Amino acid sequence: NYKQYIDLELEFREGLTGIIGRNGSGKSTLFEGILAALYGSGNKAYILSTLAGQEKNVLIRLEFEKSGKAYTVQREYRGKALAHYAKLFDHEERLVADSDSAVTEAVTKLLGMDAGSFKKSIFSAQKDLDALSGDKGEDRRKAVRNILGLNKIDDILLAVRGRDLAHDLERR
Repeated sequence: NYKQYIDLELEFREGLTGIIGRNGSGKSTLFEGILAALYGSGNKAYILSTLAGQEKNVLIRLEFEKSGKAYTVQREYRGKALAHYAKLFDHEERLVADSDSAVTEAVTKLLGMDAGSFKKSIFSAQKDLDALSGDKGEDRRKAVRNILGLNKIDDILLAVRGRDLAHDLERR
């Protein structure tokens, strides 16, 4: 009952996965579902499928592997107010966390990245890929660094190096 999906089960193989389809077919919704499973849904108002009816719950369940160990995260939104329930289980099916904030914190620690970093490093939108296809050499390198958010790190390094250089000059 998540957005336009009443019931959907997908299994992704290891490696790069491309999802293609017409506008509005649900490509971005798949990624949003993965993001919602791992980090929670920012706006509950739009997650319940209009096809499901108002009395239904929304259930998002994601099984993933990290360092050779399987984990399961489950988020459920119940009732008219879409009250949020979340659980994270480890590879031995033991409960690791059982609240929205605790699950989000545990997933962030487990994956080593927050929702923003996950979004930038795992998912590339069509416009990002289109930009890469026409670029050459240095422009492509810059585009990839921008998609991954590395340009921010470059800016920080330049600022630090500038301060270090200015400090070195003052000591001379």
